[in-house]
Amino acid sequence: MIIEKGLIGFIKELTFHPFHPSFHGIGLLFAPLLILINFALETVSLISKPISARLATVRKHVRRRDDLYFDRYTVRCGIVFWSVWWCCKWAWAVFHILIITLQAFVFMVLTTSIWQWRTEVPDEHP
Repeated sequence: MIIEKGLIGFIKELTFHPFHPSFHGIGLLFAPLLILINFALETVSLISKPISARLATVRKHVRRRDDLYFDRYTVRCGIVFWSVWWCCKWAWAVFHILIITLQAFVFMVLTTSIWQWRTEVPDEHP
């Protein structure tokens, strides 16, 4: 990158990309902060690009070598995971329906018991 852009161009790219600070007026106060942010972002980018390229190369190699097995097992694992997810979701829905029904029954019994207790006329003994 230094060969392509030169030392000054490389430093400008590190400090002025992606946020180009303004050196006029109030922008002059925020320029050092933007330069630090740009430097941090570009440093991460410079470190991650070679790693990403290497991983892409490894991915291509694995893809060429194990293409058939990779596809076959990926589809099978996807179906298995989807089936397990669906079963868990179904069980959770049934559980909630049962809990709602149980709550309705309990509150119905409590309501009728309290209502009967509150409206009961006491027996008068002579």
